[in-house]
Amino acid sequence: MVIIVTAGFKEMGPEGKALEDRVVQIAKGHKSRLIGPNCLGIIVPPRGIDTQRTSTSPKPGNIAFISQSGAIINTVVDWSLAQNIGFSNVISVGNQCDLDFLDYLRYVEKDPKTKGHHHVHRADQ
Repeated sequence: MVIIVTAGFKEMGPEGKALEDRVVQIAKGHKSRLIGPNCLGIIVPPRGIDTQRTSTSPKPGNIAFISQSGAIINTVVDWSLAQNIGFSNVISVGNQCDLDFLDYLRYVEKDPKTKGHHHVHRADQ
Protein backbone atom coordinates (compact mmCIF):
# COMPACT_ATOMS: atom_id res chain seq x y z
CA MET A 1 0.00 0.00 0.00
CA VAL A 2 1.32 3.41 -0.99
CA ILE A 3 -0.09 6.72 0.23
CA ILE A 4 0.64 9.80 -1.85
CA VAL A 5 -0.23 12.95 0.10
CA THR A 6 1.38 15.33 -2.39
CA ALA A 7 -0.86 17.48 -4.59
CA GLY A 8 -0.05 18.51 -8.16
CA PHE A 9 -1.68 15.69 -10.09
CA LYS A 10 -4.94 15.57 -12.06
CA GLU A 11 -6.39 18.47 -10.09
CA MET A 12 -3.75 20.64 -11.81
CA GLY A 13 -4.65 19.76 -15.40
CA PRO A 14 -3.53 17.48 -18.25
CA GLU A 15 0.15 17.31 -17.25
CA GLY A 16 -0.82 16.37 -13.71
CA LYS A 17 -3.24 13.74 -15.02
CA ALA A 18 -0.47 12.21 -17.16
CA LEU A 19 1.83 12.08 -14.12
CA GLU A 20 -0.92 10.48 -12.04
CA ASP A 21 -1.54 7.84 -14.74
CA ARG A 22 2.19 7.06 -14.81
CA VAL A 23 2.31 6.64 -11.02
CA VAL A 24 -0.62 4.20 -11.22
CA GLN A 25 1.20 2.18 -13.92
CA ILE A 26 4.34 2.01 -11.77
CA ALA A 27 2.36 0.90 -8.71
CA LYS A 28 0.55 -1.80 -10.68
CA GLY A 29 3.90 -3.02 -11.99
CA HIS A 30 4.96 -3.53 -8.38
CA LYS A 31 1.59 -5.02 -7.35
CA SER A 32 0.95 -2.07 -5.02
CA ARG A 33 -2.28 -0.17 -4.43
CA LEU A 34 -2.45 3.61 -4.09
CA ILE A 35 -4.29 5.94 -1.73
CA GLY A 36 -4.45 9.49 -3.07
CA PRO A 37 -2.67 11.45 -4.39
CA ASN A 38 -3.66 14.80 -2.91
CA CYS A 39 -4.92 13.29 0.33
CA LEU A 40 -4.19 13.25 4.06
CA GLY A 41 -3.78 9.48 4.31
CA ILE A 42 -5.43 7.12 6.77
CA ILE A 43 -6.00 6.77 10.50
CA VAL A 44 -6.84 3.39 12.02
CA PRO A 45 -7.13 4.17 15.76
CA PRO A 46 -7.72 0.57 16.92
CA ARG A 47 -4.33 -0.33 15.41
CA GLY A 48 -2.51 2.88 16.36
CA ILE A 49 -1.95 3.86 12.70
CA ASP A 50 -2.03 7.57 11.84
CA THR A 51 -0.42 8.69 8.58
CA GLN A 52 -2.23 12.04 8.68
CA ARG A 53 0.04 13.58 11.30
CA THR A 54 -2.85 15.19 13.09
CA SER A 55 -1.99 16.90 16.35
CA THR A 56 -4.08 14.35 18.26
CA SER A 57 -5.30 11.09 16.76
CA PRO A 58 -8.97 10.25 17.25
CA LYS A 59 -9.97 7.66 19.80
CA PRO A 60 -10.67 4.07 18.74
CA GLY A 61 -14.33 3.41 18.04
CA ASN A 62 -16.69 1.71 15.65
CA ILE A 63 -17.39 4.47 13.09
CA ALA A 64 -15.66 4.53 9.70
CA PHE A 65 -15.32 8.01 8.17
CA ILE A 66 -14.32 8.33 4.51
CA SER A 67 -13.99 11.71 2.79
CA GLN A 68 -12.43 13.37 -0.21
CA SER A 69 -12.10 16.62 1.70
CA GLY A 70 -9.12 16.93 4.02
CA ALA A 71 -10.67 20.01 5.63
CA ILE A 72 -13.79 18.03 6.52
CA ILE A 73 -11.67 15.22 7.95
CA ASN A 74 -9.75 17.65 10.16
CA THR A 75 -12.99 19.26 11.34
CA VAL A 76 -14.67 15.93 12.11
CA VAL A 77 -11.61 14.56 13.92
CA ASP A 78 -11.37 17.73 16.05
CA TRP A 79 -15.11 17.52 16.79
CA SER A 80 -14.84 13.82 17.69
CA LEU A 81 -12.16 14.55 20.30
CA ALA A 82 -14.37 17.14 21.99
CA GLN A 83 -17.39 14.80 21.85
CA ASN A 84 -15.45 11.69 22.98
CA ILE A 85 -16.39 9.80 19.79
CA GLY A 86 -14.06 7.21 18.29
CA PHE A 87 -13.41 5.80 14.85
CA SER A 88 -12.49 2.44 13.38
CA ASN A 89 -11.06 4.18 10.30
CA VAL A 90 -10.62 7.71 8.97
CA ILE A 91 -9.74 7.65 5.29
CA SER A 92 -8.83 10.61 3.11
CA VAL A 93 -9.31 9.44 -0.49
CA GLY A 94 -7.83 12.38 -2.41
CA ASN A 95 -7.89 12.00 -6.20
CA GLN A 96 -8.73 8.28 -6.07
CA CYS A 97 -6.28 7.43 -8.87
CA ASP A 98 -6.40 3.75 -7.88
CA LEU A 99 -8.50 2.94 -4.81
CA ASP A 100 -11.88 4.68 -4.78
CA PHE A 101 -14.90 5.09 -2.49
CA LEU A 102 -16.26 1.67 -3.43
CA ASP A 103 -12.97 0.00 -2.47
CA TYR A 104 -12.99 1.77 0.90
CA LEU A 105 -16.65 0.91 1.53
CA ARG A 106 -15.92 -2.75 0.81
CA TYR A 107 -12.97 -2.61 3.22
CA VAL A 108 -14.91 -1.09 6.13
CA GLU A 109 -17.87 -3.40 5.49
CA LYS A 110 -15.56 -6.35 6.23
CA ASP A 111 -13.74 -4.63 9.09
CA PRO A 112 -14.81 -6.19 12.42
CA LYS A 113 -14.01 -2.89 14.20
CA THR A 114 -16.64 -1.04 12.12
CA LYS A 115 -20.12 -1.62 13.52
CA GLY A 116 -23.68 -0.48 13.10
CA HIS A 117 -25.62 0.84 10.18
CA HIS A 118 -23.80 1.96 7.07
CA HIS A 119 -24.79 5.42 5.84
CA VAL A 120 -23.34 7.13 2.83
CA HIS A 121 -23.67 10.90 2.68
CA ARG A 122 -22.45 12.69 -0.40
CA ALA A 123 -21.60 16.36 -0.15
CA ASP A 124 -22.51 16.92 -3.80
CA GLN A 125 -26.16 15.90 -3.39
